[in-house]
Amino acid sequence: MTLPTSGTLSLNQIHVEAGGPSGGLASLNDSDIRGLISKGSGVTMGFNEWYGASNSSFVIDEGSSGTSYGYSTSPAYGSMSGANYWRGAQVYAVNTVYISIKGSVSRILFVRIQGNRASNWFNSIQVGAFTHYYNQFSRSYSGSTLWTKSISASQMMDGSGNTTGRWT
Repeated sequence: MTLPTSGTLSLNQIHVEAGGPSGGLASLNDSDIRGLISKGSGVTMGFNEWYGASNSSFVIDEGSSGTSYGYSTSPAYGSMSGANYWRGAQVYAVNTVYISIKGSVSRILFVRIQGNRASNWFNSIQVGAFTHYYNQFSRSYSGSTLWTKSISASQMMDGSGNTTGRWT
C-alpha cells in the first residue's frame, strides 16, 4: 500500500508501510523507514518527504560485475532507490547473471534479502516488463536469503540505464 500523497501522515503509517507492526516503536531514523525515501542515517528529514512513498516499487540504476548486471551490495555495483528495504529487511541484490559452461548458456535472476526468510516470504517480483514468480527457490546465504530463477535472454539486465521493479 502506498502512503497518502497529501493530508495527515503519521509515523505509525510510515512504520507500517516500511514493514513494521502497527503501534510498534519507531523513529524516522530507523533504517527501514529511511529506506522508503533512500535517506542516510542522521540526516534532516521532514514528514512531507514520505508522501506517496511505497515499500513495493524500486528503481535500479544498473551496474555490472563481469557477467552480472543490476544491483548488488557484494560485490558493490549499481544502486537501488525506492524499496531497497522491503517488509523491514534490506535488499542486498536484484541482479541477472549470464553463465556459459561448455557452450551451454544459463541466465538467472538473483534476489538476495537480509536475514533467513521462508521460501514463500514473497510471491513475485516485477523487474522491468517481466514478473517472476517464486515459491521454493530459496536458500540461506551469508546471513541472508537468496532466491534464484531461470530467465530468458530478453529478461537480462545489461548493466546500463535504469530498470523499474515492484515487489508483490
